[in-house]
Amino acid sequence: MEFTQSDIDQLLAHLRSEFGAHGRRAAESLLTARNMLNWAKGYESTAPRIGNAVAYCLRVAMTEILNSQDDSGQSWRTLSREVVEAKQQYERVHRYGSEEQRALTGLLQTIDDLAKFHERESHRERRLIAVLFDRTGSTPVAGSTSVKRYQRTLQSLNSVVHGSTPHAVDQAERTWSQCLALLRKLFATDERYNELGRLARTEQPTVEHVTEVSELVISAAHLRYFLARIERPVWLDLLTDSGLLDPPENGEGLPVFVATERLAREYPAAVAHWLNKMYKRLSENAKYISMIGDAALTIGDIGLPLVARIVRRHSSEPDVVRLAWDAARSANPSSDCFESFVDIVFDQPSSSLAWTFGEIAERFVSGIDSSNAMPRLQLIASKIRSTSAEEHVRSWHEHKPYGSIA
Repeated sequence: MEFTQSDIDQLLAHLRSEFGAHGRRAAESLLTARNMLNWAKGYESTAPRIGNAVAYCLRVAMTEILNSQDDSGQSWRTLSREVVEAKQQYERVHRYGSEEQRALTGLLQTIDDLAKFHERESHRERRLIAVLFDRTGSTPVAGSTSVKRYQRTLQSLNSVVHGSTPHAVDQAERTWSQCLALLRKLFATDERYNELGRLARTEQPTVEHVTEVSELVISAAHLRYFLARIERPVWLDLLTDSGLLDPPENGEGLPVFVATERLAREYPAAVAHWLNKMYKRLSENAKYISMIGDAALTIGDIGLPLVARIVRRHSSEPDVVRLAWDAARSANPSSDCFESFVDIVFDQPSSSLAWTFGEIAERFVSGIDSSNAMPRLQLIASKIRSTSAEEHVRSWHEHKPYGSIA
């Protein structure tokens, strides 16, 4: 990937501004790497490890970003020395038979410390997530690949820095470009949104496009921005398969629903099909089934069968009962699904029905035709017959002079 001098200058200025002293060192290291590459071409024979030196500068730059978060970790040299000393202490004590247990405890503790050091990659990952959280207000969304890619890049740079063979200049050039591209995607806000907007307009998105999106999307805000601009429903299936649309770990809502109502205006069948697939995936998650039902309700009659299915299967969930109310007050009263909504609503306590019983009953009756008259009348009759003396709202409506159907 080629970068203009303006691209480079903007990123370096952003790092200095955003990360203070750490950002300044990161920017200086990136600039040093760039200048070494400009100088190195043609001089590989006299400076055979110039590529490794470039990798060192890049590693410093990437690490300085992580160091903007407090880190009290110990170095490999310190930890390994402590393990060796603890082993020697245990051998001395074991040989002379005094305080053996204390020495063993010390040895095991230093081994534990060393084991924790080997988890350093996950620790670095947590620090990067903390950096991103400070700047986006949320943790990375499911399916985002940038954090893992950052980790892999650091591991690769470490291997080059400590490698026994020279790192070719052309390889170092590619590594520099990869680091710059990754930093721009993570921290250059304008660049990210421009790229997301471009990808959202893709006529025929593919898995390769999804890979680009997963590298650009860090927070739920980025995902919402992208989803609000996609123009083809095929994105929904591609993003689902990638994991980007999985429920967030922090329990927030599903950003994808900013796209469904808009896409359904032109592609109602495709959106309804995708919502059914999402329901199958999340049917055991009480928090999200009502959200899927809400989305299905917004796309018109084609979404009502899914709403009815959710209402029938999950009527014990308060949010699903609320969904039934919304459907009874807004869905097409002639739909075959309407009876499912009314069935749930009319089972609710009288206090809940006080202001809406008449409205929903009128909508229910307005949708009666020759094909559904008998089932609907039977439903109303069964609700009236099951009314107890304490259900004052139902009793009052039962005795109003509407005529008898019971």
